[in-house]
Amino acid sequence: PADYSLWYPPLGLMKLARFHKERGDQVTFVSGCDAKVASLPDLFSPGARWDRVYIATLFTFNWDSIVKAISFYTQAVGGTVENVFIGGIMASLMPQDLFEETGIYPITGILNSPSQIRLTGDEVIDQIVPDYEILDPRKYAINETYYAYTSRGCVNKCAWCGVPQIEPTFVPYIDIKPVIRSLRQKHGDKPYLKLMDNNVLASPRLEQIVSDLEELGYGRDCFTETRPPRLRIVDFNQGLDASHLDERRMKLISKLNIRPMRIAFDRASEKKEYIR
Repeated sequence: PADYSLWYPPLGLMKLARFHKERGDQVTFVSGCDAKVASLPDLFSPGARWDRVYIATLFTFNWDSIVKAISFYTQAVGGTVENVFIGGIMASLMPQDLFEETGIYPITGILNSPSQIRLTGDEVIDQIVPDYEILDPRKYAINETYYAYTSRGCVNKCAWCGVPQIEPTFVPYIDIKPVIRSLRQKHGDKPYLKLMDNNVLASPRLEQIVSDLEELGYGRDCFTETRPPRLRIVDFNQGLDASHLDERRMKLISKLNIRPMRIAFDRASEKKEYIR
């Protein structure tokens, strides 16, 4: 099926999967409560349990299903809440509520260090190459698309917005080149790149970001190295902030093959800028 008809992949869990596999661990991904993987009788001794479980949360209206999954998979690690790790959007927005309901205080914000999950090491987990092999391509939009960040956070800090809690530190530049090159080497040259930056135009290093994307072949009229070749396309999926669009920035991003160009504005006072 076409990628646009499928779910977005859970990037955080994909990075954790790569992190653990590189340490020699066995990793299994499931969606929802799956009794088949709650224990591991075929792999170890009968009734064997997983060492740890990671649960990614999405939106706050998913509360009931998330709490149910936490309770279900706590049994997969022998009923020990210390071996269940919760992160993601809802976990970052409602950490105290989750703690009071489940007894587990979630990991809020971005997962950078193994110390956040009680492990040793110096890996920056958020910048690890995601493991696409754990997902079913019939369900998740990974057939033609890679996902990445070239920046994190936002400079606006709007009181009503969840980004300051989810990505509290504005990181103006992330070198995307090693991740995309590694993914191409392992999975081939896919035509679509979805960038999940929350406010890339606010970055003082926008010129470097554009240069990196051009070097990776996402400039105007650039094609994949597949047969037949396909047009490479960039999608700044979270939108471009209209209040930061000016001639200089427009000239920079016009070097890229953007489709579609999503433009956003957050205040009624910015309507004229948006229309312009």
